[in-house]
Amino acid sequence: MLLSTWVFKLDLFTIFIPTTLSSDAIASPFSVLWKEGKSHAVRTKFPNLVIGDYDVLMKEPHKFVAAGFGDMVAKYTALFDWRLAYWLGDEPYLDFAAQLAESILNLLLRRVKDVAAQNYIGIETLFYAEVMDGYLMELANTTRVAAGSEHLIAFAIEHVAGKGMHGSRWALEQ
Repeated sequence: MLLSTWVFKLDLFTIFIPTTLSSDAIASPFSVLWKEGKSHAVRTKFPNLVIGDYDVLMKEPHKFVAAGFGDMVAKYTALFDWRLAYWLGDEPYLDFAAQLAESILNLLLRRVKDVAAQNYIGIETLFYAEVMDGYLMELANTTRVAAGSEHLIAFAIEHVAGKGMHGSRWALEQ
């Protein structure tokens, strides 16, 4: 069993200090596991505190920032898929979480040049977006706010190719 699952079950106080922004996993209350060729989201614990050292994060390789940006932009597809599943009667839907996610994505897109430059504003915005994405998954109690059909396609590519970074695959589908 994952250590993060035990942390969740024991409700331990957690502090995360990410050194890369390559995906929203820095604050996700879910872990993705593979079983019999299929991915499964397993409930873990949302951190009590996430600390971002922007001086460290601004120095990470560009490919990690690009992957994190790609993972975040993929949320547009995820949000559409979540609404569709709700309309089809398959899933509960939390409009507040979806609207907040869209606001965060719009902010991220307005600051795309800062993210690409990896300056303070860009890294702060990407960090904020990834942490808030984890919070919204916690609030909605689902990965739907963060992962949709684009993740299924990317997981299939990952399963076949076995290479690449999380967010860079998601960005390919956009």
